[in-house]
Amino acid sequence: MNSLAGQIIVLFVSLETQLHHSHLLSGYFGHFYPLEETLLVASVSDLLCFDAQAQLQWIAERLGIDGVVITRVAGNIIYGEGEWDPPGRWRPLLTRTRCIIERMTADASS
Repeated sequence: MNSLAGQIIVLFVSLETQLHHSHLLSGYFGHFYPLEETLLVASVSDLLCFDAQAQLQWIAERLGIDGVVITRVAGNIIYGEGEWDPPGRWRPLLTRTRCIIERMTADASS
């Protein structure tokens, strides 16, 4: 994670090749959630999924307005909470990764 002129980015650098990838985050950085084959990155309002090559796979947007926390991942379902009425008013969220991937694929082909 890095900040550039007030913008928050996630920066991935390969230790083998020194190649790097970056992605701009919405608002502030929240948490990293490493999974077996992917990395989830939570921002103030969104959840991003990156593969092992640091390529963005999908984004789930508007999951909260002041933080997104993941509590569990089961198959293609991600459980967590988004804070909608700070401080402390968290609402449960349920994100299906397959639906997000299908939606992004459909958006890209339009």
